[in-house]
Amino acid sequence: MCLSIFREEFNLHAIAPSSEGVLLDKELFGELYNSFENIATLFDFDRAGIRSARKYNETYKLPFFFFGAVHRRGIFKVNEGGIKDFADYLSLNGIEKTRELIQTVYDGAGIID
Repeated sequence: MCLSIFREEFNLHAIAPSSEGVLLDKELFGELYNSFENIATLFDFDRAGIRSARKYNETYKLPFFFFGAVHRRGIFKVNEGGIKDFADYLSLNGIEKTRELIQTVYDGAGIID
């Protein structure tokens, strides 16, 4: 899925490393941290994505969330519907429901206009 949809439909900036196993270097992360009020990770809900989200959380203290997953006390549980990523959720639920979910996750942080 093209990253431009994040900006065009959800007013969010998005970047993607070359793979889920790549950790952004400290210099680039510092630039992002100083440029944006809120930063979070959104990897696929699979083994590689969970590992990467934890790595970013441990290294940069970034919050993370997954579409199709519930996180409680370090345990991830898959929700109904087989959703593992943003594209799955968007195609099954549409733009408005996806926008509502993102806003709920950010709990009124003002990220989405």
